[in-house]
Parts: sequence; C-alpha cells; structure tokens
Amino acid sequence: MSSEKSVRILPNDSPPPSDPAPKPDRMEPKKRPGHGRNGSKDYPGASVVAVTHPQLHAGDACPSCKDGHLHLLKESAKVIHILAQPIFPATLFNLERNRLAVHV
Repeated sequence: MSSEKSVRILPNDSPPPSDPAPKPDRMEPKKRPGHGRNGSKDYPGASVVAVTHPQLHAGDACPSCKDGHLHLLKESAKVIHILAQPIFPATLFNLERNRLAVHV
C-alpha cells in the first residue's frame, strides 16, 4: 500500500522557484558583558543609601600590616536590594452575608 503524492495529483500552476535569498551565516546575538543580571544603572528610580564602614576610614593605617594607609576607591561597590511587591496593591473585602430564616 502506498500513498499518492500531491505533486502527482495536483497540477503545478506555480512558477518554478527562483534562486532563494542567500541565508546569512549563522548570526549569533552579541553577548553582553557581565553575569546576565541587571546592573545598578537599570534601576534609575531606586533610592540610594551611602553605607560607610563602621570601623575603617580613609587615612587609617592598614589593620593587617600597619604599613599602608586606606584610601577610598573612586567607584563604590553596589548592592541592589529589591523588595517584591505586587504591581497593583489589592484590598480584599470580606463582606458579611445574611440570610433570612422564616419561622412558621
């Protein structure tokens, strides 16, 4: 038992295909630098809190070797703390319900 092919049954009214457009070589998307997460610049509305070290300050002697002195770096370390909240705040109202009981 064999099945019939549509090419054998239906007439071929379409013109022969022209040269297909050449496909470009596999274009791989450019990889962004970093670890794949959003950076601090992706949160422009975030509140900024400056955190200083409780014991070490610029100009202090190195706590390990006592030979060097501490200096502030130009770029501070950044940690983003995201508080998960619903987009739309919701309020659930529990409505009291009554029913009528008729005593006969």
